[in-house]
Amino acid sequence: MAFTKKGSKRKLDASAARSTKAKGAEVPSKSLTVDGALLLKAFLNAITNKELHDRWFSARDWCSVLPEYHGVLKGFEEQITTQKFTTVMNKIAHSVYTEESSRGIYRNKYGVNKQWYYMYTKDVRCPKPPTIDGFYPSNIKDFDTRQAVENTSTASSQSQSNNNNNEQAKKSEEVRRQTCFDQKEVFKIFMPKGTKFEDCDDLGKACLEAMAERRHTCHQGWHAGWHKDDASTFEQKKISMKCMYVNLALTYAMDRRYTWGLTSWAKCCEDAITFLSSDMLG
Repeated sequence: MAFTKKGSKRKLDASAARSTKAKGAEVPSKSLTVDGALLLKAFLNAITNKELHDRWFSARDWCSVLPEYHGVLKGFEEQITTQKFTTVMNKIAHSVYTEESSRGIYRNKYGVNKQWYYMYTKDVRCPKPPTIDGFYPSNIKDFDTRQAVENTSTASSQSQSNNNNNEQAKKSEEVRRQTCFDQKEVFKIFMPKGTKFEDCDDLGKACLEAMAERRHTCHQGWHAGWHKDDASTFEQKKISMKCMYVNLALTYAMDRRYTWGLTSWAKCCEDAITFLSSDMLG
């Protein structure tokens, strides 16, 4: 009997030890349910970045950068869906572009497969409302989406560095403000034939005005008002399609004028074709 009790005690002690060990080693499992509230929080953090103001970005584009602005989402990207995002955004985004949005957030559904696009602005009204002439979406990859918020020590260190290198900072700012139109080769691509590079005081303004005029011409060809009398229906459709592609490529070129070293006019055309082709194919 004594042996049985001793053995039973050993078994009891071993069981207790296993129980204690398991309890002490317990680590909460990493789990998170990504809902609309989390996505909205990330979006509100994202719009502190001025690079993302006054531009129409698709719901897919917004979702792609949200983890960067709300660290808790990192590792759970598969739960960040456009359906969740649009559901929460459509509750607060304004769709009447002539009226002031209390939050500065506007929405628009665009394209053959009817994607949702959103814009944040500090203006009283939507600065780029969709019109009968067209809609100008941007590609979020063309902009610096890095979070602007820095911790105190980093900000302090950066401030000290700027004070020590004030002259260098001024030069960097001058370079940052230069557009691709400051390059004669790029200037020639977008300006009317015969325009002299040396005759323009404001290269950027001259190019943007010329591009805006061409984009307006594309709008006319895009819609039903511009047809060749002797053109077949198929030829007219081809003209309309080409105008859509050139219109979007020009929009990309205007958006990317500060990052031309990372792109080109050929890349703008290629991206316009990719975007519109995928949009039309759904």
